[in-house]
Amino acid sequence: MLARRSRVTAALLATGAAVCLALAGVASAAAATALPSAGDWTNEKVTRNIDVGGTITRSSTQYTIRKNESAVAAAPGDTVPYYISLSPEEDVQLAWTKTAFTLEGQQGDPIILELERASRPNSTHHVYAAQVPKSAIVSERRAVITFDATFSHMSTPKPKTIGQTEPLLLLWQGEVGLRSPYATLEGQVRVRSQHPRILSYSPNQADAATKSGSTLTFGPYSNVAPLALDGKADASTLVAGQVHYQHDVPVISAVEFNRHVEVSHWGNNLATEDRIWLRNDGAALKGFFSRVEHQKANYQAKITSHILQILTMHLPPGAKDVYYIDKVGNVSTSHFNGAPDAPQLVSAPNMALMQGKTSRLALQPRYPLLGGWNYSFSVGFNMNLGEGGWGRHVPDAGLSKVAGDLEGAGKGKDRYVVGVMFMTPMSDVAMDRVQTKIVLPEGAVVTQVDTPFAMDSVRHERFTSYLDTIGRPAVVLEKTRVSEQHSQLVYIHYTLSTSAHYRKPVAIAAIVFALFGVISTLRRFDGKISK
Repeated sequence: MLARRSRVTAALLATGAAVCLALAGVASAAAATALPSAGDWTNEKVTRNIDVGGTITRSSTQYTIRKNESAVAAAPGDTVPYYISLSPEEDVQLAWTKTAFTLEGQQGDPIILELERASRPNSTHHVYAAQVPKSAIVSERRAVITFDATFSHMSTPKPKTIGQTEPLLLLWQGEVGLRSPYATLEGQVRVRSQHPRILSYSPNQADAATKSGSTLTFGPYSNVAPLALDGKADASTLVAGQVHYQHDVPVISAVEFNRHVEVSHWGNNLATEDRIWLRNDGAALKGFFSRVEHQKANYQAKITSHILQILTMHLPPGAKDVYYIDKVGNVSTSHFNGAPDAPQLVSAPNMALMQGKTSRLALQPRYPLLGGWNYSFSVGFNMNLGEGGWGRHVPDAGLSKVAGDLEGAGKGKDRYVVGVMFMTPMSDVAMDRVQTKIVLPEGAVVTQVDTPFAMDSVRHERFTSYLDTIGRPAVVLEKTRVSEQHSQLVYIHYTLSTSAHYRKPVAIAAIVFALFGVISTLRRFDGKISK
């Protein structure tokens, strides 16, 4: 009887413990996804500037915020989150973000904040958390958070088809209100286009929007209620808008951008080839294309600016042996302005390639690229690996400051790091998918991959080419929704033994000696039939 009672008691205790653990797990999960209340911060002023274009739309939002002392003190850790909300359409097309923190009147560079997704499941809002250091908001001065973002394919052609010499008109649709999980005292939204001709916009009431040249100002808004971060969106606090404008620049997107890079120690070379699939996302051509009309329009300076005739690419400094080919063969209609090697860019901050002096390659496609047309081509070039190039041999005493510390790379002196541009920047060109494959010398062992931003996938594979014995290691990086801000350096750390340097020469020598042996044997063999 006692044994039976003890078994029942043990079962009850086990069940109670399981229930407690389950409740604790649910509580911890709820705490992990819990978002702060709207009273944690107050937006004293919000100013948003939206630059509409072709395939790229840029947005810069400045939040002048006031902290809640109790909420800041209650936040765990050294940071307190500030939440930024995006519309569903913006979240789908989001390509790049940058969040900075500063104080009003502060001199010097702003603090770059870490941004991470914090959306709740089944929520109609897409929320990101910017981690603000507590030490930076102790001042009595007002804090300012600047949120810069780049979106892809936010504008569509309207009408869908146009004549060869007709102007291109685009329609942008988005929110022109103040979307925030915190109360906003005042703010406004500006939408700017490159061309002053704006056919229509909404809302177009006199008290809702004003037009000045190519700039539309929506607002000002005052005492805007915060958005609830759980449940459905409150439509009364959201303002949907659209702008129908003229755009005199080709609307170009890179559907596929595949980069293949090979590192050669023997050749002291970094060989790069880009295979690009371009598409004109502007209005499709109505009727047929007339070469005579095209030449006449160019001569008379008529409206044909939406037709792609020249594409400019910014190659890294020191690029040489540049070639430009397509499926037919070599394309001679290009102009290249080279720039000398700039080894300081290997350790420079992000986006230094666009800020510094670059090698400029102007490409003219084999045929004009009208709306809906595609063009596939390849661009290749070589760069020095060492002696002012893009590779470094890391001494055993310590590592170069090129790409940070390399702990756990393995013992020995044959350690290397190479910097490779993730992609070639092209202004105002949205890249739907980018793949960069970096092939290292045979026998190399990859120890670390440093990426300047989050990739969709990073995988390792084996690449085999001529005269290879075991194949060469390759690092494949993939990312969707890429803009020119992603033209940053990827650092590959690897080790390479001294014997691996001679693997290919030994293989070539073995093949040559084997060939001579076979030929010598065949010369000694008498194939004649004796009588």
